[in-house]
Amino acid sequence: MTTLVVPAWFTDWVSAAEELVVKWGASLQDAMSREAQAAREKEARIILGQAEVKIAHLFAQAAQSYEHKPTALHLRAMNILYEGLKEKGALMLVPSTAVESMGLGGSLGAAAMRQQALSEDRDASKPVNGPVV
Repeated sequence: MTTLVVPAWFTDWVSAAEELVVKWGASLQDAMSREAQAAREKEARIILGQAEVKIAHLFAQAAQSYEHKPTALHLRAMNILYEGLKEKGALMLVPSTAVESMGLGGSLGAAAMRQQALSEDRDASKPVNGPVV
């Protein structure tokens, strides 16, 4: 059973009514429930669609700003990779063509060689404990 509380202004139309008890049939309650759910789903889809349109416009603006700035686009791509990989245990598959176009192969190779040279320099500068053979 559903209880419907009637506002005070309604009492002009229904004399001496403070509370009105309405018994809805089960099928009517079910139909009203389905209608309300459909309305909520429709509103959610409209909101989602509006968000998609805004996002598409923002992506179009971003594409225009990167159109004649390949270095900026590569920096953005590297930032996206960094953001995706900074989480623990993250794995990201990147096509070799993307790595080549960003010039990461040479950069990463140079960085690895520099790290190895630094490591060798540290090892060479460590004092040797014990007899030297």
